[in-house]
Amino acid sequence: MLPALLATNSNIISLWFTQETFFDKQEDVLSLTLPLMYFQTGADLSKITHHEVHYQDGFVQQAWLQPEIQLFVVCIARKKGSRREIKGGMAVLTSIPASNGAELAKALDNVMRQSDELRPLAGKDENVFIPARIGISGEEPPTEQELLSVFYQQCLKHGSWGSA
Repeated sequence: MLPALLATNSNIISLWFTQETFFDKQEDVLSLTLPLMYFQTGADLSKITHHEVHYQDGFVQQAWLQPEIQLFVVCIARKKGSRREIKGGMAVLTSIPASNGAELAKALDNVMRQSDELRPLAGKDENVFIPARIGISGEEPPTEQELLSVFYQQCLKHGSWGSA
């Protein structure tokens, strides 16, 4: 791992990069996208598998406490007629605002392409990202079970399972 410094709102925090951490410098603004968990789906909602991304102790906590960081749970779907078939997903912390859809989509695509679990979905023209900004607050980042529960709820809301 390599140490890095990230300037945020006049504060400097020490971060460690791993292959899972994505920094994107555009227009002299450094954004951070940090995948927390990857989700893979099967034929039904009982077949969701999840893979937690592991970082150095305190790394996620440090990012979580930054005021500009937002949590997104993202479904990766393929449209089948009027229904969406959820193929996978991810939970990410990012400093990219929800209002910047193009930059957020680019960052999510980069995360997907770097993930062994989600890479098979990359390059599929019919895939769409369905990001949901999650308003969880507190001193601690969400737990594995909380993220899995939110992904499950998003699958019901946006996928063909919800209308079955």
